[in-house]
Amino acid sequence: PDTEALAARIRTQHALQRPAPRPHPPDTPVTFLENLFTGRAVEYQALIERYERAAIGRPQVVTLRGEAGIGKTRLAEEFLTWAVAQGAETLHGRAFESGSHMSYQPLIEAFRPRLERENALQDWLGEAWLAPLSQLLPELRERYPELSLTHLEAAADRTQLFESLARLTLALANRAPLVLFVDDVQWVDSATLDLLQYAIRRWRESAARILLLVSLRSETLQPSAQSQRPNLNEWLAQVERELEPYHLELEPLGERDTVQMVLSMLAPPAADFAQWVFNETRGQPFYLMETLKDLLERGALHPKRQADGKWAFEVDAEHDLGRAVRVPSTVRAVIRSRLNRLSPNAFTLLAAGAALEHQLTFERLCAVANVAEDMGLPALDELVSGQLLLEVARPGDASAYIFAHHMIWDVVYTEAGDARRRLFHRRALDVLEADREPAAVLAYHALAAGLAEAAFRHSLAAGQEALRLSAASEAAIHFEKARQLAQEVSFAGVEFEPHLRDLYLQLGRAYELNGLPEQALAVYDQLSKLP
Repeated sequence: PDTEALAARIRTQHALQRPAPRPHPPDTPVTFLENLFTGRAVEYQALIERYERAAIGRPQVVTLRGEAGIGKTRLAEEFLTWAVAQGAETLHGRAFESGSHMSYQPLIEAFRPRLERENALQDWLGEAWLAPLSQLLPELRERYPELSLTHLEAAADRTQLFESLARLTLALANRAPLVLFVDDVQWVDSATLDLLQYAIRRWRESAARILLLVSLRSETLQPSAQSQRPNLNEWLAQVERELEPYHLELEPLGERDTVQMVLSMLAPPAADFAQWVFNETRGQPFYLMETLKDLLERGALHPKRQADGKWAFEVDAEHDLGRAVRVPSTVRAVIRSRLNRLSPNAFTLLAAGAALEHQLTFERLCAVANVAEDMGLPALDELVSGQLLLEVARPGDASAYIFAHHMIWDVVYTEAGDARRRLFHRRALDVLEADREPAAVLAYHALAAGLAEAAFRHSLAAGQEALRLSAASEAAIHFEKARQLAQEVSFAGVEFEPHLRDLYLQLGRAYELNGLPEQALAVYDQLSKLP
């Protein structure tokens, strides 16, 4: 087919369409504020144009860059909603700051829900490629018990795993254009980046209809910010050898866009208030939205339902914009102001969620917070209605919850205090051990709780799990943490010697697989000196 003519037709169709609405219509004043979306027309159109290229077999890599709270995730979600309306397949995985160096975590999160809905995986991939994939998704073995057990420690087995996931993406793209969104890529593990780089090469070779969209914080590209994480600059340079990435740098909203957005929600219009909001927040989207919610909760804005069902807001005439309604000087101060108005149970539940950070369920939140479910339910309603937590539907399972923004999680975790954090991490460890969560997650909570023996045990197991997935960099990190724990707490009477020989053998192996023979030899030398 004439690809240029096809692209022209797609562009014409898109020019006639408006951006798709958010999937959940607002029904409270707070959710109405959350659904305001403006000021990103240029970036939004750029994403559409990149999708058009991918849709005709020219795979694309797009990075959304900007500071925390600038609106990267929001823009991506608006674009994903639009892409679904065009018939695209969309997958969304997110990395977390606590991360736990859990190998391939954002990709597992992205693909697991999709594969749970697919009944013909063998027809797509065949047993030879399903077997290595089942190392990432063990539930596949329950559906296909005939799959052979595969260990992925060798380089050839690592390639098998990478190829199996690449083939899965190609199979999805054969049905419809595929958009894979990895949020907060600055926190992903090295194994995920390696796999994505391999997949990008395969997409280019196959002229796949795939767009990879990643978001990252601009400041993490600075060398000083990359000491504890994979080097994103190096990864982007490697990706550029396969496909030239398209970089979208998001800036704060301009004065005009900010003022117009605020005016659009006010009835009657109050130009001085709209201008004041911009002057205070300088158009930083998250700061702006949290400020409006803070003013709403403080009674400086009065919501009124209009005849068309939408909300409008009237500025309280009794408030002096210079004093009584003054916005706290930073976005963190605004968030703290909102947290101070929560009921005790709501804050306790939110602090429990901050300790868990992800995979939040109502039962887990109540268990970690030690709040009875009858008392936890109104507290949860308070958090969801205030848009501090967002509810996420899970087909065939109970709903889960996520923090509305990473900055909210960060402030809540800080405000919880050291004693509460340690207690909640200890409870989280008990809950997650019972649920058989991955060892990397358990090691993170044990470390945060100050439980040295449990942290050693789970770090050792996490390293072993990473080696089984040929994620040697993550394995070395976990084994080194176990070695450090053994050295630090040995004077406290905790006995690790029975496990040390196994630890040093596997740590040396991890360094070998990482191509670091000198570090491996140093570890083996220490091993030879063990009693």
